[in-house]
Amino acid sequence: YFSYSSADTVVLGLVLAAATGRPVSEYAAEKLWKPLGAEADASWIVDATGQEVTYAYFNAVLRDYARLGRMLADDGWSQGKSVVPTAWLRASRSDPIDTGSALIRYGYHVWLSPDATRYLLRGLRGQTLLADPETKLVLVQTALDSGDFLELELSELWAALRAQLR
Repeated sequence: YFSYSSADTVVLGLVLAAATGRPVSEYAAEKLWKPLGAEADASWIVDATGQEVTYAYFNAVLRDYARLGRMLADDGWSQGKSVVPTAWLRASRSDPIDTGSALIRYGYHVWLSPDATRYLLRGLRGQTLLADPETKLVLVQTALDSGDFLELELSELWAALRAQLR
């Protein structure tokens, strides 16, 4: 039974900060953002205790989001270097959690396509990063809303783009 809880990701952030002895944003900058060749710093909004709100509120420039998507589409590789282990990324897609929706799956704190072959990183207000390891297609969208129309429009655009690459 699937029950999404933002608290799970908050706890994961707290555990990571305690295990590394530093803020999650510093760890992510070293292990993810710098190896991706990001052009700007990224950050999380922090709560009243100074802890990053790790379930949401991640801020980055579009080109760096696209770099993240490209790394996902390239099975963890960026600029000729392994950033995230390929086996871990493939495992995140190999046994996804059934969310009860025909439109989306979930694996290792990442939303996935219905067939679990593509990454669908989704923001709280409609921001979306789509990454497809098969076609190497990456799409990044900013938004201020996550209404049904926005979801449908993006889904149709993505399907049309993928069809052009086949």
